Amino acid sequence: MPRPLLLALALVVGACGSSGPDRVLFEGAATVAADGPDYTLVALEDPEADGTGAAREVAASDSATTAWDLALRGTEVRLNGGSSGPGGAVGTVVEADYAAVSDALAEAYTYRRDGESPCPAGPPRAVCDGDLFVVAPDAGPVPLEGRTLLLRLGDGQGYAKVVFERYDAATQTHTFSYTVDPEGSSFLPEAE
Repeated sequence: MPRPLLLALALVVGACGSSGPDRVLFEGAATVAADGPDYTLVALEDPEADGTGAAREVAASDSATTAWDLALRGTEVRLNGGSSGPGGAVGTVVEADYAAVSDALAEAYTYRRDGESPCPAGPPRAVCDGDLFVVAPDAGPVPLEGRTLLLRLGDGQGYAKVVFERYDAATQTHTFSYTVDPEGSSFLPEAE
């Protein structure tokens, strides 16, 4: 049974947009422990019957499914696609503040798949070591400011933007915020 995922915030913003009148953006923040020898699998959106959505931890037994989007272990980040899983996830880390990223496809971003994208050090991944975290003197790994992870979700539909806000090296716990458009790429609700 997966460890409980501590949910710091979960909001649902309903909006009409380019993906149709039923498009719903999911926004939230989560705290996830990535302290085991195996990766902690995380789904960024999981609509409930009442229409709310929240990040949730996915059981390791579901690793061969598209039920998860991110896998975390220490400061390693893997996506559910390519060599890391059976999903359709691809990603890129952009040097832009989280709030400034309004659409996952608005710029000429280069999306990469785990296993097919060379990294300066370590195995080929969409998110390389050093893309999101830096080792600070006397503090250990800390998230880099002004970096946003963009990814197509593990089910191959929709996009998310994620900002890692804190990493506690002692407990290997991540705190991050995210916005998900499960059927499109825009992170802004359409003006009324």
